Amino acid sequence: MIRRIALAAIVALVVAYVPPPVSATSPSWSIVDLGAPLGGPTRAIKVNDRGQVLVMSWPPAASYTRAYVWRDGVMTDLGTLGGVSTVVWDINNRGQVVGSSQTPSMQQHAFIWQDGVMTDLGTLGGDYARAEAINERGQVVGQSWTASGETHGFLWENGTMTDLGDIGTQGRLEAINEHGQVMGNRSATGAGDEQAFIWQDGVMTDLGTLGGTVSFARAINARGQVVGVSQLSSSVWHAFLWQDGVMTDVGTLGGNAFSGAWDINDRDQVVGESATASGQGHAFFWQDGVMTDLATLGGTGSMALDINKRGQPVGVSTTASGDQHAVLWIR
Repeated sequence: MIRRIALAAIVALVVAYVPPPVSATSPSWSIVDLGAPLGGPTRAIKVNDRGQVLVMSWPPAASYTRAYVWRDGVMTDLGTLGGVSTVVWDINNRGQVVGSSQTPSMQQHAFIWQDGVMTDLGTLGGDYARAEAINERGQVVGQSWTASGETHGFLWENGTMTDLGDIGTQGRLEAINEHGQVMGNRSATGAGDEQAFIWQDGVMTDLGTLGGTVSFARAINARGQVVGVSQLSSSVWHAFLWQDGVMTDVGTLGGNAFSGAWDINDRDQVVGESATASGQGHAFFWQDGVMTDLATLGGTGSMALDINKRGQPVGVSTTASGDQHAVLWIR
């Protein structure tokens, strides 16, 4: 079963209601199995417009994680910063990859990888940092511990890491677009009060919720549209699309209990997961109010995590034997 699971002016935002989306299944989508390099659960995290797919794989015992770039059937291991494990979160069209990797002392440090070379980006004074996203200009965002133990967001560019301020214990900077808009989630207490926000030019703007108390932003495109997942007043979770101060409920597949949006491209195409009350999830593709159930590898679960400008989603699907493989959907 696949599960997902300082500050300047705060703007009061509007929650928009739209009728439930039309659900559909489409025979036009086919699925490509990218495999499982370490034999355990494997996910395709990101895909760029060149067809390079960022993959994370675990061994069956799930004791560590390794990262790969897949292209045209070839998997390239990105290595580590001297430790055992590497976690990746984003890749741009220049083939630059960011994430976090263990050092020989087993600390997690943010890195940028390109052409076989992994470079440590350093920290904001603590012993932990994680790079979450990179845009086409090579700007990197993430979070790091400070010397005093706080979790701060950072913007890294041309060798310089800039402190963006306290984002709370559970806070994360999730994405950065080509205009330098940074999207993420911050928390005051570290439990149950996370809120999605956009940061730009020193101003942090809350995106609000769909009626509940918590929202999580997952992606932002070049137009400043944000997708993620938010609580409704009924405490269930639905995918949202936020634009120009308005948060819209994307709905679910076939009346399922849950949905979450993981990415949006510049063509307003959204991908994510919609799940039943028991937690069984299915990958979806959404555009113009229509939510389409994507194919699986023969199993019952799937989740779409990213989509490039060519409209190609990537993610994870269970096989008929119950294994989790990285996948690419095409049509």
